[in-house]
Amino acid sequence: MYLAMIAESVAQQIKGTSSQYEETFALIFAGLSDEHPRVRYNALTFLGLILNKTSPESQNRYHEKLVAVILKMMAQEDLIKMKAQVMSAACSFVAGFLPEDAEPTPQQRKEAKEKFVSPQYGYA
Repeated sequence: MYLAMIAESVAQQIKGTSSQYEETFALIFAGLSDEHPRVRYNALTFLGLILNKTSPESQNRYHEKLVAVILKMMAQEDLIKMKAQVMSAACSFVAGFLPEDAEPTPQQRKEAKEKFVSPQYGYA
């Protein structure tokens, strides 16, 4: 609950300010690569929350790096709980490309998936 409140506040602060975006995501990426699973888990939680609040700007700004980290973590994490949290963050990433006001059509879902593994970024 506290992370959600923090994410809401941070999202309001960083919108439209490049330097604060950079600082925020630098901290998130540091947490995602930390050696302790609890730090990585909370970084993934915060990532998902911040992606939900700042989409699609965050997805567009950090597409290449986020997809690389998500795919790497999915391959390397041993704990099921961690893999589930990685997938949750991936879902938040993809949701940023879907319409908020209605249930996405199958075509919109397909397009969102294709953006996630875009050949443009070498993830086909």
